[in-house]
Amino acid sequence: MEWGVFPNPVRGQSAISFWGLPPQTTISILTPSGNLCTRFRTSPQDPLPSWNLQDLTGKRLQPGLYLILVEYEGQKVWEKLYIEE
Repeated sequence: MEWGVFPNPVRGQSAISFWGLPPQTTISILTPSGNLCTRFRTSPQDPLPSWNLQDLTGKRLQPGLYLILVEYEGQKVWEKLYIEE
């Protein structure tokens, strides 16, 4: 599976977008220590899903390094995401 996220690093944007992900892909954003920030699934109606950089409580994530976990049909792929000021 070839996919990507943009922009990365995030510099002043209010959202990021994902490309190349099939429908029903689960995307999880985690801290480096493994704490879940947010999780969502792609859908056929949204070929370029985006995320507003907010955690599960609605707060914008602090600047720093985060991990993106993409899960689809038993496959797991990791990527780093860096959020700047």
